[in-house]
Amino acid sequence: MRPVTAHDAGQWPVRHMVQLVLLVLVLQPVVLLLLFVDVAPANGTAPTSWVHTALAHLTRLVRAGSSEARADGAARAWSMTLALKGAVMMQAWYCTRMHAWYTLAEGYERREKPSELRARQRTASQQIEALALSALSLPLLWLLALVMVVLVGAPVNAQLTGTLTLAAYLALFGLWPLTHMLGTPPSALWLRILTAPSTMLPRELIVLLPCVGAWLGALVGALPQALDWGRAWQAWPVPSVYGAVAGVVLGHLCRAGGTRGAPVVL
Repeated sequence: MRPVTAHDAGQWPVRHMVQLVLLVLVLQPVVLLLLFVDVAPANGTAPTSWVHTALAHLTRLVRAGSSEARADGAARAWSMTLALKGAVMMQAWYCTRMHAWYTLAEGYERREKPSELRARQRTASQQIEALALSALSLPLLWLLALVMVVLVGAPVNAQLTGTLTLAAYLALFGLWPLTHMLGTPPSALWLRILTAPSTMLPRELIVLLPCVGAWLGALVGALPQALDWGRAWQAWPVPSVYGAVAGVVLGHLCRAGGTRGAPVVL
């Protein structure tokens, strides 16, 4: 199959662009917000509206703990560890939906016929199977992320739990989407990305930039910890996790569009 370049790629339909915007600029940020902002009523207070009720149920589903869990730094750091359950669920959903979008985008860029585009659409069982196989790499990705954060100075003594938690978030946000959608290196695709990044297609950048943003955000988020203010949000690894989440969202906002034939989606 002839590789597609940015100069001869076909256009994405408007509906495909709308799906992308809804996925990465609406749905994923909302779920990320529910992961780290507890909107459930505190101290047994009744919800004030059906919207508040729905959000309260959602936030209880994707995160553990309660409003009181943010009372001090240690409790807030532990709530980050508990929220990993929701992060795994959210990223599993994101990888599944984004992979379906990515596969169709490739077909549009190749100007494939409708019958060929339909053949690219996977059944639910095929999507679950692909996700399960991809999830088998998570322990290895977590170890890789752990090595990388330790090499840049993450603590491994009394704050080891926080370091392990941050590595888990970076594996989920900064590595898993790459391996699920772009495959694992070494491959011709990764060789092209690493040696000639200017040849990357818009759909590849849409996958890559949020992952890079997660790593950069975690690094920037670690800077406030050097300031001895004694605030709860400065507890390790709280600012780095917040930074990683912000980096994911900013990566989507800052992703590059295409050149000829590939639309700019902002």
